Amino acid sequence: MNQERQPGAVLRSEGRQWSFDKAVNLPTLLTLVAMLAASLGSGFGIYLSFDRRISSLEDRTNHIEQDQREQKADNREALKSINEKLDRLLYDRAGVRPETRGWTK
Repeated sequence: MNQERQPGAVLRSEGRQWSFDKAVNLPTLLTLVAMLAASLGSGFGIYLSFDRRISSLEDRTNHIEQDQREQKADNREALKSINEKLDRLLYDRAGVRPETRGWTK
């Protein structure tokens, strides 16, 4: 296995000669350019889809937060109404019961 390296990228071993062509032919160049363009295009497409998804999620989050604020306001109003009714009920009953009769004076 006598291997010698010759100038010009030629490798010789046991009488066989292997050579590497350093020239770049047109189909190889076109294939590399097409692969590069496809990779960049798909990467840019993925970036745009993520950007759209993020903006969609932000919109949904804003709607959810708005709904929660409205629901909290509705709950506060309902609790105020219940509290007023309970106060009125207790105040009306205070005059009937002897232990609470002093509350109405």
